[in-house]
Amino acid sequence: MEKVNLLIKNCAVLTMNSKEEFFINGAIAINKEKIVAVGSVSEIETFYQGEKIIDGNGKLALPGLINTHTHAAMVYFRGLADDLPLKDWLEKHIWPAEAKYVNPDFIRKAIRLACLEMLKSGITSFCDMYFAEDVAAEEIEKIGQRAFLGEGLLDFPTPISKTPEEGLKRTEDFILNFGQSQLIQPIVSPHSVYTCSKELLQKAKKLAEKYQVPLHIHLAEEAWEVEKTKNEFGATPVEYLNNLGFLGEKVSLAHANWLEEKDIEILAKTNTAVSHNPE
Repeated sequence: MEKVNLLIKNCAVLTMNSKEEFFINGAIAINKEKIVAVGSVSEIETFYQGEKIIDGNGKLALPGLINTHTHAAMVYFRGLADDLPLKDWLEKHIWPAEAKYVNPDFIRKAIRLACLEMLKSGITSFCDMYFAEDVAAEEIEKIGQRAFLGEGLLDFPTPISKTPEEGLKRTEDFILNFGQSQLIQPIVSPHSVYTCSKELLQKAKKLAEKYQVPLHIHLAEEAWEVEKTKNEFGATPVEYLNNLGFLGEKVSLAHANWLEEKDIEILAKTNTAVSHNPE
């Protein structure tokens, strides 16, 4: 028998293997940081002996969930103007609150709470766009969670970066400092087409291509955003980004609630991903 660090047994096990197997009375053998075998209890106990055994009776073991769009440290703003339309929520409440309260210490404390709540909900990986992501990354590594992190890039000052150039510099430094992390994947995160100039969007794309990291942006979140983009650029938000050469297989769009048929065709053609987040 092969000795492993941990055996979880007597639980239902949902796999994501090629056969999509589901074991009613299953077991998982784990050694160090890797799952080495999944199967029925009788099968696993025949070949593996665990230093530690967890009885999962009445439990379901399944692959960790992935939250593909978060502003995790905003957990500290929970309940602040939650019932308002996006534009009012951002401009009259959230942006003023961020200017007043958000700093590295705020991020350090809030990200701990956010990660705790996610892990208790089975979320083991998340994609985040916020501020002081280098500070967040330090805490997330200590916790042992996986995260795709991108510093929010905007045309106007943020709580952390006074200019778009400073935001881009912070993003590049973050990529260089955490690019080899086992848990953290740096990404480039311009906020949206209505808060980022064409030049900033193009610089963000160029930076992502330079280091071959993902791009993440809010897009077509509400109807007014679509109308604003059409009025200013004669194109839907999707068409506008496509015209800039922004879209592609390493790009994910948060929300994408207001899409036209031609937008969907563009996203399919460019292999652009969507994190559908309707609320």
